[in-house]
This record gives sequence, C-alpha cells and structure tokens, in this order.
Amino acid sequence: AIADGGLAGIDEFDKMDSEESGAILESMEQQTISVAKAGIVATLNTRTAILAAANPKLGRFDEFENIARQIDIPILILSRFDLIFILRDQPTEERDRSLANHMLKLHSHPEDVVKPKLDAETLRKIIIYARKHVDPKLSNEKVLEKLEDFFVRWRKVAEREAIPITARQLEALVRLSKASARMRLSDEVELEDAERAINLVEHSLKQVGIDSETGRVDIDTIMTGHSRTQRDKFRKIMEIISRLEEEYEGAAPIRVLKEEAATEGISRDFVDETIRREKEKGRLYEPKQDFIARAVR
Repeated sequence: AIADGGLAGIDEFDKMDSEESGAILESMEQQTISVAKAGIVATLNTRTAILAAANPKLGRFDEFENIARQIDIPILILSRFDLIFILRDQPTEERDRSLANHMLKLHSHPEDVVKPKLDAETLRKIIIYARKHVDPKLSNEKVLEKLEDFFVRWRKVAEREAIPITARQLEALVRLSKASARMRLSDEVELEDAERAINLVEHSLKQVGIDSETGRVDIDTIMTGHSRTQRDKFRKIMEIISRLEEEYEGAAPIRVLKEEAATEGISRDFVDETIRREKEKGRLYEPKQDFIARAVR
C-alpha cells in the first residue's frame, strides 16, 4: 500500500509464506490489499508495478529444466508478471574485467566512475510528471495492426503444437506499449513503442517459455507450470495406472508402472516426480508398499 501509485521493489520473492503469497496475489490481480486488525477490515489500494527478484531452488538455473519448476513461487503468482528474465552468471574474461574495474573504482576513485546523464532528482521529477499528466492513447491503426499481427502470428502454431502466447501476453503488450510512450512523454502510442514492447515480450518468452524437451515456446510452462509435453506424459502415466489397477486388483505396482512408462519414452525420474506431486495433491495414494492407486476413479 505504501507503493500505491509507484513501483514496489521486492527482493527474495521466493521466500514468501502462504499468507504473504495470498496477499501478493490479491494485490497483483485486484490492485487492492485487505488488512484485518482488531476486528476491523480495511481495503487499501495497491495500484503499483512490481519489480521482483528471486533465486532458483538449487542456486543456479538449469537450462534443461523448465523455469517454473526451478523457482519456489506459486504458478498463479508467477504467471501474473508481464515480463520474466533470467540473469545468469556466465564467466567471461572481458566482461569480468570490466565489472571488477568498475567496482574497484567505486572504492578507489569514485569521482572517475561514469555518472548518469540525468541526476536522480531530475529523473524523479520526470517520472512524477509522466505519471500525473501523460496518459498515452492506443488509437494509431498501424500500431493496432502491428500488435494484432504479432499475436496472430505467434498463435498460429497453437493449432498443431504447444500454445506459445495467450491473451494475457496481448494485454501485457498494450501495457508495455503505453509505458514506452509515457517514457517519451508522448500522448500517443507510436510504432516504435509497439516494437519495443514486442521485442521485450518476445525475448522474455524465448527465455522462460521454452519447453526444455522440445525447444519450442510453450507459454503453459509459465501459466500452468507444465509444458504440453509434460501434460502428455502425465496423461499417459495416469492411463497406465488405470490399466494396471484392473490387472492387479485395484492398485498398480510402481515397478511395473515404471517399466511400461519407459516403453513410452517416460523416464523413471518423471514417474517418481509425478507420483510425489499427485500424492501431495491427494489424487494418488499408496494402498500398500510399492503400489499406487488413484484416489478418484
């Protein structure tokens, strides 16, 4: 609520407990937050942008694993961000030397460090002015056509493959286009704003929306936490369990399940992960040791 009308910066975003997650979700969806104290419930405005940073579960990103499974953030919250970028620490001698030189100069010769073209106070005034007095309109037909073409072009493959983009990303394109125009203190969204927004969304999708098994962009990796490939494997596992339940008097032997899944190209690790996850959700249970069964049939 303190950041209402501004920008909320949140570090260690993945360290939230369930109560904090619920509050953040309400804030991002409704732009309000409910606070209860001494029997009084107050609703405060949280009309703010959120810039958050989080760490992967194992300290570094695994390029062969979907991002949603590497960050301890509920999918409902992760999918609410317009842009997600991965920052990788990849050693490069030239860049490392430049970084070290800059950091050491901050301590030894701070006056020699490159200064921004705009001082902080001037930048602050520009931002305040833009927020109060600049409200860009999206009325240029060429801009509308540009955004529409991008959405339709990316959606085409959804007819035969994974879904690469949804209406939520189209809404993000509109917000980002307007934000770009506002930065220019313009009352009209121009083609350059639309192109800038498209480049940002496209780059983000190619970083975090990739199905690690097929290499294709699949927005479901962020929107649901599971790519189309993973969902197909999950359905196949549940079909095998259903068939084995009939053969083995109501429960599927996990050993046989893994053997049959392997013939479908599904690894033992994926079967173990599926069983663990579905047991937590109450969809599967172990009626006896080394056997698995569906809770609802």
